[in-house]
Amino acid sequence: MNYPSISIVTPCYNHAKFVGKTISSVLSQNYPNLEYLVINDGSTDDSDAIIQQYKYDLYHY
Repeated sequence: MNYPSISIVTPCYNHAKFVGKTISSVLSQNYPNLEYLVINDGSTDDSDAIIQQYKYDLYHY
């Protein structure tokens, strides 16, 4: 079966409370043609530290 490419973008600015659960949810999908982008726009909370916990699960950090 031919699956269309799908991109999911998670923008983040000071959303440390939600970003980890969001990333986990997207990474748990099994769609074969999925591109996932997490964009941190200079957060001043712990968002970047949480995103970095997933750097080995993401293609490019």
